[in-house]
Amino acid sequence: MTELRRELGLLDLVFLNVVAITGIRWLASASRYGAASLTLWMLAFLAFFLPQGLAVTELSTRYPEEGGIYVWTKKAFGEFHGFVCGWCYWVNNLFYFPGLLAFTVGNAVYIGGTSIQQLGESKIFVTSLSLLFFWFVILLNVRGLRGAKWLQNLGAIGTWVPALVLILMGASAYYMFGSANPISWKGLKPEGSFGTLNYWSQMCFAFAGLELASIMGGEIREPRRTIPRGVLYGGILIAIIYMSGSLSIYMAVPAREISIVSGVMQAIAEVTSRVGVVWVLSAMALLLTVSGLGGTSAWVAGSARIPFVAGLDRYLPPSFGKVHPKYGSPYVAILVQGVISSLFIATGYFGGSVEEAYLLLVNVTLIVFFIPYLYLFAAAIVLRLREGVRSEIIPIPGGNAGTIVVCSLGFITTFASIVLALVPPQEATNLITFELKVVGTCLLCLVSGAYIYLRARRTKA
Repeated sequence: MTELRRELGLLDLVFLNVVAITGIRWLASASRYGAASLTLWMLAFLAFFLPQGLAVTELSTRYPEEGGIYVWTKKAFGEFHGFVCGWCYWVNNLFYFPGLLAFTVGNAVYIGGTSIQQLGESKIFVTSLSLLFFWFVILLNVRGLRGAKWLQNLGAIGTWVPALVLILMGASAYYMFGSANPISWKGLKPEGSFGTLNYWSQMCFAFAGLELASIMGGEIREPRRTIPRGVLYGGILIAIIYMSGSLSIYMAVPAREISIVSGVMQAIAEVTSRVGVVWVLSAMALLLTVSGLGGTSAWVAGSARIPFVAGLDRYLPPSFGKVHPKYGSPYVAILVQGVISSLFIATGYFGGSVEEAYLLLVNVTLIVFFIPYLYLFAAAIVLRLREGVRSEIIPIPGGNAGTIVVCSLGFITTFASIVLALVPPQEATNLITFELKVVGTCLLCLVSGAYIYLRARRTKA
């Protein structure tokens, strides 16, 4: 059988973590909340991002093979939980891609200047361009990581440069015109409301994804050494971008005018028009479009490895476990993911405004995606207590007690984020309908995963 190829090194992993996790789009929703978003970012970093990084580091050095979180859960809790964990991880991307691509298209329309930005509100335009972008990424990944990793690397650059420009423009706007919104020590204190908690759960979600690279452990050079370093270096850059970028948008655009879909471009457009360097707008729009494509590529590559490994285990059709004889990619898993995701992209923006559809996709994605994180933190505790620490493992500091404290904090934060994501946002026009869509879709994901596993188990028996 053709084997997977080890194409990814340390720099590739740092780029992958940045482009997969750093959602410039989260800066807009955070900035809408105000200066208190900085406090919420810090809380999300301490309560979720840090425990996540420590847990992923230990688990990826304990079991560095292909499959990552799917393998860790299976080792800790058995085949059923491993499959349900992997299934939720894979299925959530079906909802994640439409939201990510909507943001990408929302930035792409600014390449032609502000005159055509209204196209970002057209469902037909957003859907058509999203599908075009998505299949470019799918076909590139079918050709293997050797080519796809360069789109991810370019996407990371497309994330860093606009973030840096945004930070500099925010500082310039503050220096030249003052802040568009008031900034005070009192404003840094978050409000005690469901809206605040819902925003915070999205911030935790914005920090999620450090385990993605480990899913491709069989395609990483020296994974036990490379993955932890990629987590460390990428994590530092991600935290800086989120906190500095949110503050910059808040200083540049009045909070009530910030769009959750294209707020970043709004901030850049606002400052460039004031300063008189409008050409920067098109350049930043192009870079953010590349960033969105790179992020899509990273999640297509990582999530497709879950059905690939499940195909090898015979819980999905064995064809999912096929490797392309020429490109060394799990091409069947990638193509099937492309077809199913396209159906979600084609229908996801209808039945409400683009903004409301975007919020629905974000909430469903958060809930389904965080179910595997409950498994991740629990698996870290169980495997540490059961297997101890070997010489090649980089353990969570503090021994068994430290592992329990750190992973329990991550587990509680994850569970709280899931509960908070069930609270409908203020932007939803019909709260009951919105809630039914979220809950019904999440239950369908869980039930379908359990059914497929049980049916496959009977067939294997």
